[in-house]
Amino acid sequence: MYKLFFTITLGLFLLIPFGLRLFYKEPFPAVILPSGHGKRRLDSNTLKNIEYECFAYYNRKRFKITLNKLLQPIPNHYYSYILKKNLGATALKNKTSKKSNKRYYFDDFHLKKWYLKNIGLEIDSLKVFYNQNTRLLNDETTSSSKILSIKTFYFNDSVTFKYQ
Repeated sequence: MYKLFFTITLGLFLLIPFGLRLFYKEPFPAVILPSGHGKRRLDSNTLKNIEYECFAYYNRKRFKITLNKLLQPIPNHYYSYILKKNLGATALKNKTSKKSNKRYYFDDFHLKKWYLKNIGLEIDSLKVFYNQNTRLLNDETTSSSKILSIKTFYFNDSVTFKYQ
């Protein structure tokens, strides 16, 4: 009798969050195992995903920076969330910039110092390109790529106040 009661109670306990998840409301993610850091959209034989490219600029010279180097001790499955929060930077008030081309600056000195230490270079700005790649599942080659947005992060205070 105890086994039956325990089984029914456990089943109800797990059915309630499952029912809530069907309506896109997950009360406690520890009960339902995660299915990855994001969902992939499949359209017939194509796979679309977003990749990030970072470039550091200093005196009009461009250096490619990997996200692993920029966000060194942080696990890579958190990168998309950190980039969505604009690396902790504050947006510049510029009415002329396009919606897909945003500008940010670091008002927190310690955060700016941490990024510069990770990069290992003295830089003026950092650009992050958000690229959407479409791959064919049969060939596993990139069939098309387009830039969704570009975010520019300024490290130099004189450049920052020029755009405010």
